Amino acid sequence: MIDRGCYTLTVQTDNEQQIIDAAKTMHTIKETDLYEFFTHQVSNQDNVENLMRDCLDEVYNPLSRRKSKQTLENFDIKKFI
Repeated sequence: MIDRGCYTLTVQTDNEQQIIDAAKTMHTIKETDLYEFFTHQVSNQDNVENLMRDCLDEVYNPLSRRKSKQTLENFDIKKFI
């Protein structure tokens, strides 16, 4: 069985929950050979670290929305017009 979070790393998706699950999964396996495989074979270390920063809080609990999505939702274009 493929973990839904790990699967998301190899498939582009807009599904918010899958993206957050991927970040949580990567944090969970961080000290394993599987993490090394994903960061060196499937994607690079920076992308994985960015994913975790965007989707997990400071104690690595999953957020309900990615930080990047929250920023976009709070963006007020009227301030720039």
